[in-house]
Amino acid sequence: MKTFTLSVSNERYNDKNVIQWDKVKYSRIDDLSLENIAEIITHGNCFTSIFKKANFSVSYKKETNWIGTDFVVFDVDNVKNEITFDEYLKSLKFIPTIIYTTPNCNKQKPTDTKPFSRFRLLYAFETTITDKTIYQGIYDAIKDTFNTTLFDQTKKWDNCANSPVQQFSGNATKNCQITINDVIYNISNFDIKEPTEEPIEKDKIKVRIDDEFLQNLNTLKPTDFLSCYRDKFQIIYESELDYNEEGYALTNDDYVCIERNYMIYKWFGIRKYKCRKLRDGQRRRNTLFSNARIRVQIKPNISMEELIYNLVFDRTYFFNNSDKVLTNQCLLRIALDAKKSKRKMKMKNIPRLRVSVEYCMINHITPKAQKQIAEKLEHYKEISMWYDPTKNVYQNVKIAKEKGNGEVYNTLQKYCFENGIDPNGELQNKAENSDILSVEKVDGTIHQPMQENALQRKFKYIGSTALTDYINRTKNTMYFMSYSMAI
Repeated sequence: MKTFTLSVSNERYNDKNVIQWDKVKYSRIDDLSLENIAEIITHGNCFTSIFKKANFSVSYKKETNWIGTDFVVFDVDNVKNEITFDEYLKSLKFIPTIIYTTPNCNKQKPTDTKPFSRFRLLYAFETTITDKTIYQGIYDAIKDTFNTTLFDQTKKWDNCANSPVQQFSGNATKNCQITINDVIYNISNFDIKEPTEEPIEKDKIKVRIDDEFLQNLNTLKPTDFLSCYRDKFQIIYESELDYNEEGYALTNDDYVCIERNYMIYKWFGIRKYKCRKLRDGQRRRNTLFSNARIRVQIKPNISMEELIYNLVFDRTYFFNNSDKVLTNQCLLRIALDAKKSKRKMKMKNIPRLRVSVEYCMINHITPKAQKQIAEKLEHYKEISMWYDPTKNVYQNVKIAKEKGNGEVYNTLQKYCFENGIDPNGELQNKAENSDILSVEKVDGTIHQPMQENALQRKFKYIGSTALTDYINRTKNTMYFMSYSMAI
């Protein structure tokens, strides 16, 4: 006798409406007969597909962790209320292996205008389905045979079961109707059609798009399409910035950029970065529209071809489109809406500065390290606006507190050292002693100041190598400076 595998909830629920779906935990159970599965359903347990872990919580229930399923499941909750259980079962071309009424059958939910008949259909298979495309192909093939005249047109069809990782509740109510049919299917019983990209029909477009561009978009693979126009179009992801010689640029209030969500992982002990691709349910179309709107704002005269090219780039590398929802027609509609939109995009947290990736590559430095250098240089520029070199560091700390800058002693000491400034300050009478060539004394005699005295010494910056030698020679780490007599 054929047995099956299911992931079954650890708890039973007498009332589906009180289930906290985000807290349900599952355990894999093997060697289940159809009678065992019917018992699980009528006891009020939830069930789902097979995953890598035998015991897991809902947060683990993702397509990346999905192994396969022995069942294709349907949630049919938009049947006219007067249609009975037996009447609906007779209307089906493909007889379900197990069919039962859901807990809310013939009940009116708060979101519904009237009650509906609701059924759940389980189609068992001889071999485990391990390919999502095959699952969805079988799902669509069975769905196409449903008698839609039995559906109430006021309620939309629930297509959530199209995902093989969907979870379902049992029915522990007394009025549950359940039937087991000894029908087990093979994948070969169904003519599974590969999902095809819907071509863009030019006669429905109210904007001019190059014919060859459209033809290539509809016929080429996304990666081949991107390569074809790589030299003609550029990938736009941030406002144009004027980078300085230090490899960074300051932003302004109008700066916008397309943000990506990256994850950090280790590969043989080395930290790597990988983009998290947006999946179904993570507002993919809204994100694509925002990306398109940002590009239009950055380049107001951007052509439809270049805008679509950028959206294809996003879809290929930053979105999971395994369900084929983000079609070329969808990208076209997003591009048209973005061109017509007058809403100005604005970032919540605008970065103070951006570093040049090209500069980092040429100088063999990471963007993170370059950003730290740029932040320090800008900080030093701010300090130079108010720092008084005629005063020592302690006096300048006091000045900073008066201005509300809150600079600390160590920061100013480092600022002086790296910019060749004497941290002890230039003596206020230095200029007087150097500029006055002679002073008449009270007794009438003339005092001639020395041309070379200690007050005329100037601070000289020591390079890193010379500084190391100096420290080793003097064994004095308190002062990193040197003085030389002015000539």
